[in-house]
Amino acid sequence: MVSKRSRGMEIFCGLVLLLIPNRKMKKVANIVLLLTKVLNLYSHFAIEDLFERMAPTLVFFFMLVCRMVVDWQFDKTLAAEKVEPVEIEGSYDKVDLRTTLPRAD
Repeated sequence: MVSKRSRGMEIFCGLVLLLIPNRKMKKVANIVLLLTKVLNLYSHFAIEDLFERMAPTLVFFFMLVCRMVVDWQFDKTLAAEKVEPVEIEGSYDKVDLRTTLPRAD
């Protein structure tokens, strides 16, 4: 029963990631999937499963972590773009040159 609910939750969250364009919903679905994968990894370790049995869960877990890191980076770039540059008064493009001094030969 728990396994069916867990699989159903994974399918639902996967469909949210695939079909719904709302970024907040995608973040929630990603976090739910991360938590289910952590619990899945814990159960593999608890029953002392072989690495071959937990490898797909590890791969999916790391893919979800990478997706979350990329999403955080995207949020950071959006926040950086929202900062407006400060207006500077005056012109700093023109440089006044000094007159050269006469050489003593």
